[in-house]
Amino acid sequence: MVETNIEINTCYVKVPNNGLEIDAYLAQPVQKGTFGAVIVFPEIFGINSNIRDITELIAKQGYVAIAPALYQRIAPGFEADFSPEDVGYSPESYRLGLEYYQQVKYQEIFSDIQAAITYLKTLPNVKDDAIGVIGFCFGGHVAYMAATLPDIKATASFYGGGITTSSYGEDTPTINRTSEIKGTIYAFFGTRDALVSQEENKQIEAELKKYNINHRVFRYTQDPRRYIDSTNIPYIVLPGNADFRRVTGVKLGDFAVLYNINNEKLIFAIYADIGPKNQIGKGSVALSQALGNDPFVRSRVRRGISKDIVYVVFPGSGNGQPRKTSDIEAESKQLFEIWGGVERIKSL
Repeated sequence: MVETNIEINTCYVKVPNNGLEIDAYLAQPVQKGTFGAVIVFPEIFGINSNIRDITELIAKQGYVAIAPALYQRIAPGFEADFSPEDVGYSPESYRLGLEYYQQVKYQEIFSDIQAAITYLKTLPNVKDDAIGVIGFCFGGHVAYMAATLPDIKATASFYGGGITTSSYGEDTPTINRTSEIKGTIYAFFGTRDALVSQEENKQIEAELKKYNINHRVFRYTQDPRRYIDSTNIPYIVLPGNADFRRVTGVKLGDFAVLYNINNEKLIFAIYADIGPKNQIGKGSVALSQALGNDPFVRSRVRRGISKDIVYVVFPGSGNGQPRKTSDIEAESKQLFEIWGGVERIKSL
């Protein structure tokens, strides 16, 4: 998908569903015309900044995109963003997200999906016969559910969890409804994902083939992003929007050095994950531990950037593949010394 940067409007809307008002984030092209529509289903963290960014990115391709809250009945208004203090989502965010996730009911979610479709059809700029869905993790499962509706022409399910084993309170797991899928479905998995095993995604692929569903299954074995070992590899997360990539020239797999101004610690790292636009400050567990975590706790944060940490990233230095910790340290250290090292940072 190539970002076209179509001018868009965004707003929060209410999606009616039999007396329930579902909070939703809507993004749509400013220009006149009729467009296909995409429903965006989030992970367990609600309609946070990452999901809003994705919704906007889809709209910029020339679609009407809407992200409905999946916890409207359980926790209206809930959303959790990554925390620089925790270098990721906080333990409390995980606890709440999982708590709400465990209360979800299949029929209620299914009803909310149908309500979102009905809402889109009321918009004058939406093509009734061109509606698709996309979802991530929990939302990837919900997207698979939505694919069984005749109105859904295309589905992208990213690492949908529990598809083969559960259906949110129903006796029959969602995979048993595969025969009901009418449109095209693309499913994306990582071979090192601890939440969706290889056996599970192979079972999903087998069911799609069994019922001759138009589909493709993508498995990522060497992607240096999501499936890199967060507990052992020190990696940073940088914005993934096209403007940032164009201006900086950095790519996944490039080497980096983090310098703590307070204690003069140097951490050698790799760029291995994409985050929300205009936000820096997220990284792996290993990175947080190497920094002692205190720098993020003490520092003042503005727009996600820790003022105590200097990031030095070397565009074009990597090969786009996961690397061993020893390689990351050796390569980053050499590049940093050639660049000018700590003395150059202090001179800036």
